[in-house]
Amino acid sequence: MSGNVAEEAKQRAENYRKALRFLEGLQSFTYEDYVKSIKMAGIEMTELELRQQWDMACMTIPGTESLRQTQIEVLSEGIKVFEEVAKKLRD
Repeated sequence: MSGNVAEEAKQRAENYRKALRFLEGLQSFTYEDYVKSIKMAGIEMTELELRQQWDMACMTIPGTESLRQTQIEVLSEGIKVFEEVAKKLRD
């Protein structure tokens, strides 16, 4: 059982890493990029949730860049957490 969880955690970390590289490589950040990064990471969100977060970011002074930076921070932290979980379950 813990082997499967360890593999899932390892896969989630890899998915987050792919999404992180994608976000960091963008010159501009569109709604489509946001949706793609969420899907790449394997995060389950409804279209309504995605649209609400995007619209809220649009109303801030830094705009959607604040959402991109938040995603980068969340993915970076998530990678650390999932890698630690995978490591502990393998040991």
